[in-house]
Amino acid sequence: MLDAAGVVTGGADGASGGLLRRRREIQQLEEQRAELARTVEENRQTRGKLSVGQEAGIAASRRRDEAIRDAEMQVLAGTKDEAGLGQEVEGLDRRLDTVRAEQSSGEEERLRLEEYIEAGRESLEQMLREKADREAVLAGLSRALLGMEEESLALQHRVTDSRLSLSALRASREHGEADLARLVHAQEERTARVSALGQQIDAIRGAARRSQAERERSEGLCQELAGRATHIRADLVSAQEAHGHDADTARRVERDLASVRDALTLNREARTAVEVRRAEIKTQLAALESTLTGTYQLSVAAALSTEPTDEDTQAIGESGQADDLSLGLRDRVQKIRERLDRMGAINLAAIEEHQALDERHRFLTTQEEDLSNSVKALKEIISRINRTTEQLFMDTFNELQQKFGEVFARFFQGGRAELVLIEPEVGEDAVAGSSDEPGVDIVAQPPGKRLKNIAMLSGGEKTLTAMALIFASFLIRPTPFCVLDEIDAPLDEENIGRFTAVLRELAEEAQFIVVTHNKHTMAVADSLFGVTMEEPGVSKLVSVRLADLQPA
Repeated sequence: MLDAAGVVTGGADGASGGLLRRRREIQQLEEQRAELARTVEENRQTRGKLSVGQEAGIAASRRRDEAIRDAEMQVLAGTKDEAGLGQEVEGLDRRLDTVRAEQSSGEEERLRLEEYIEAGRESLEQMLREKADREAVLAGLSRALLGMEEESLALQHRVTDSRLSLSALRASREHGEADLARLVHAQEERTARVSALGQQIDAIRGAARRSQAERERSEGLCQELAGRATHIRADLVSAQEAHGHDADTARRVERDLASVRDALTLNREARTAVEVRRAEIKTQLAALESTLTGTYQLSVAAALSTEPTDEDTQAIGESGQADDLSLGLRDRVQKIRERLDRMGAINLAAIEEHQALDERHRFLTTQEEDLSNSVKALKEIISRINRTTEQLFMDTFNELQQKFGEVFARFFQGGRAELVLIEPEVGEDAVAGSSDEPGVDIVAQPPGKRLKNIAMLSGGEKTLTAMALIFASFLIRPTPFCVLDEIDAPLDEENIGRFTAVLRELAEEAQFIVVTHNKHTMAVADSLFGVTMEEPGVSKLVSVRLADLQPA
């Protein structure tokens, strides 16, 4: 057997002794575990008895607490009676002083008052004696309570000690079980390791045999590769020589190609210069042609055909009139040119353009008349709409004014409220005809207060006023249902009662859906719907119909 330290042992005696020793250890551990189980069971029974005793002590402590509270209530009642008697005695003393100051009213009245005072003092002394007795009883109860608290603390200490002992026993049992499991696991690991080492030895031997065969194959392959390397080196030398010849040829070709590129660049530059000169000549010819056409109304062909011949020029020179003719012609040409410049370019399409402009003028005139008529009609329609809108607004405003006053009086149990139209102020510099929409202000007067703006009311009064306006608008324009979202949040209990009373009356004509957290508002509802989350992330709708729960 091969152990964890790498020592190999064998023989039947050692193996038998180790196995018997482990069996005895396992048997001892089993006995210890049974003993621990019995101890745990006894501790559990003891803990149950202590728990029963603790519950009894707690119940007795609760009863004593109730007795103490009753005694304290009696003491408070006695203190209250004593305070009342003290105040009564003080009143009697003041009255006695008044009686002494007025002795002229009669000796009989004085005697009666003295007897009354004496009776009050005796009653006060009796109350004080009762108070002392009650304080003594309270002290006794307090001492008894302290004793019970000490007993309860002792019981709690005993319970705590029992829990600690139980925890220690549980820990020792867990250690024993862990040691047993560790020993079994170590035995299994040793067995598995021995088998794994045997497999590794067999694998190493097979790998050694394979390595020897692979080495022989590698030596043969190396010899073969050495021969191939010799042939490859010879081929490489010849390839390098051929590459040198090819490089020389490539350099010569590159030089010839560079000279060809330079010649091609020179040819491109010369061609570009020729094309630029050709474009300039074309531009000059076009300018000359335009001058002949625009100034002399001649084409190039007509000008070339009317060019004077040498014979005509010689004849004009011989007659001696060449200079005078040239000057006259030049003056005439200059006058004609100036006249043409003043006239401008001849527009051959002027008649058609005049007809088109005349037709467009008639069309635009018709459109202008149509637009003017449309503007007049729109102004009349706008005026009529404004009058109708203003009339409808005033009718609705007056009706809302009346309902608002009624609902306000029901909410506040009196008072009055008004809606006031605020017209915008028009200054001296205002443009005529520029009018803004009028505003509406709320003026309220709760019972017992002055008439003031809604902004000067308290938070609850503002809320009730806003509710009155909402319900008033609902009454003049009712709908099948109405949704109110936490409208009762700012109200106190008294105002909640008024709100629910009005809501119950309005619910006879329409259906109200109210989102609320107030119990009083929920109490007047016919049905309740709530959202709860029984499990994290899962919402559930819960509904209750209160009308079905009411007794018939």
